[in-house]
Amino acid sequence: MRRGFFSADALIALIVTATVALAVLLLLRATPDESGQEQLHLAAVDSGAVLEAEGSLRLLASGDASGVESYLDGLPEELCAEVALHDASGSLVQLVRRDGCADPRNTTRQVSAARRVLPAGDTSYLVVLMAWYR
Repeated sequence: MRRGFFSADALIALIVTATVALAVLLLLRATPDESGQEQLHLAAVDSGAVLEAEGSLRLLASGDASGVESYLDGLPEELCAEVALHDASGSLVQLVRRDGCADPRNTTRQVSAARRVLPAGDTSYLVVLMAWYR
């Protein structure tokens, strides 16, 4: 004669199933949000690498912003970006923002920034690249 509502095998199977289901739910909650913060950061980092490799950052340091402007205008439509060039004392030398994009400091949207040092002759510049969605 059986005592209780469930057999021992059924009870163990129920506990294992509940544990696995709980683990899957916790893992799903731990996945990165879909707001695009990681994509924004990668856009900022990659933009710096591309601009440096094609020589646009060196041109920006010499006063020619056309290469950076062209690159920013070629980004996907939903993406805004800004490149700021600072001298060794931290003073802003050049600022180039994609046309049609508002100042990222005045947005409530997520903004990601990446920094890189640009050696140029006897001096170095700090390049700050910011990316955000429109």
